[in-house]
Amino acid sequence: MEAFWNTLGTSFFKEKGYKDAVETFQEGLRRFPNSSQLHCNLAQVYIAQKRYRKALQHLHVAMQQKEPEWIVYFLAGNCHYLSNHFHKAIYFYNQFLSSEFNSPEVLTNLGKAYHKLLNIPKALSYFEKALDIDPSFVKAHIDKGFTNLLIENWEPGWADWEWRFKEFKKLFCKIDPFPYWKNESLENKRLLIASEQGLGDIIQFSRYIRSFPASLHLVVRCPSPIKNLLQKNFPEHEWIFENEETECDYQIPMQSLPHLLKIYNPHDVKISFPYIQTPSKSLLPPSKKLKVGLVWKGNPLHDDDKNRSIPLSSFLPLLEKTKDHIEWYSLQKGEVLSSKIPMINLGERLLEFSETAEAINALDLVISVDTSVAHLAGAMNKPVWVLIPFFPDWRWGLKKETTDWYPSMRLFRQKRRQDWKGPLDMVYRELENQVLLLNECNTTSFIDQKNLR
Repeated sequence: MEAFWNTLGTSFFKEKGYKDAVETFQEGLRRFPNSSQLHCNLAQVYIAQKRYRKALQHLHVAMQQKEPEWIVYFLAGNCHYLSNHFHKAIYFYNQFLSSEFNSPEVLTNLGKAYHKLLNIPKALSYFEKALDIDPSFVKAHIDKGFTNLLIENWEPGWADWEWRFKEFKKLFCKIDPFPYWKNESLENKRLLIASEQGLGDIIQFSRYIRSFPASLHLVVRCPSPIKNLLQKNFPEHEWIFENEETECDYQIPMQSLPHLLKIYNPHDVKISFPYIQTPSKSLLPPSKKLKVGLVWKGNPLHDDDKNRSIPLSSFLPLLEKTKDHIEWYSLQKGEVLSSKIPMINLGERLLEFSETAEAINALDLVISVDTSVAHLAGAMNKPVWVLIPFFPDWRWGLKKETTDWYPSMRLFRQKRRQDWKGPLDMVYRELENQVLLLNECNTTSFIDQKNLR
């Protein structure tokens, strides 16, 4: 009978019927309270619901049984990893490996945990161990690629990133039936470049389009919020909406361009800044104050949003202390601001990226978390200060205050996880310096932009 509840609950779980799965496994546990498998299965449902504490409660019960399922240690490791408790995750993954099951998935997860602790040599060694067991294990290749890109080991990083084709769900772009381009001649041919991942990624990687001769017939597919802006800046090529049908001879996802074109280092891309421009418009009233735009959160559906977004309340002391010298403008879409906050809300007017670009053009500086507006400001060569979490995205590297991707960008990094006070204090000190420079210049126009970088 125990098998009945496991089978029924698992069928609900596979169909993402989490509520029914929870009720089924709970009913099974009322009848078989010492079933390690039922506890593990219920924990898996709670993990899928991001209810990690509940999951760990059941996993700890499962561990107390006479013959616990070995998967209990793997699931406990996953729970702690997803809760940002990486040392605990490593402990439980090693407990699983002590069972003599040399699982490439567990070895890869160990590598990911060490990556999050910024122990890069350890991380790479575990990815290699996983690939020694299974040279075609996709997740190990992808995470090894991310880790190499983080330390600017570009060529092997881009090569391993190509393994994402084995998991189409990671592409976030339409897959067409055309052959994958492998550097064949494009004379009299049409090449489809499919944008992928988020809007910031598309802005970042659109630079590689300029590596093709303008005479080639490129068709670039991208999402509607950014299509008009990119089409105006790359008018030599054809641009289509993300679900629009087309006929081409070859296709390539945009993030494969560094690997296929063998332009591994961002320094080597033949692009001049700004590579995204917009006509100057007087969107903002004249002011003797510094005009600064602010973005404090990214897409809530992003896997790492809990680490990269910052509550607006964390910025309030900064806004209050600087309001006499700085005119603050919100570039955050979909936000209603209290009248007590000393900031003008532009976000409600920004329906697409062309309008966001016009707003950025009218500002002296953009301060942003790691999101698409930061990429846009960087591509426009506008001074932009980006607040980077302790575990940075691969493109920002580990330690530098600058980035090879955007010459006008400056990075303000967390020194400790979840501690934004340090970076925001540094931003305040730098803004104070800019206000002093502005006053010394005794001018109503902004000082030389290079002082902001």
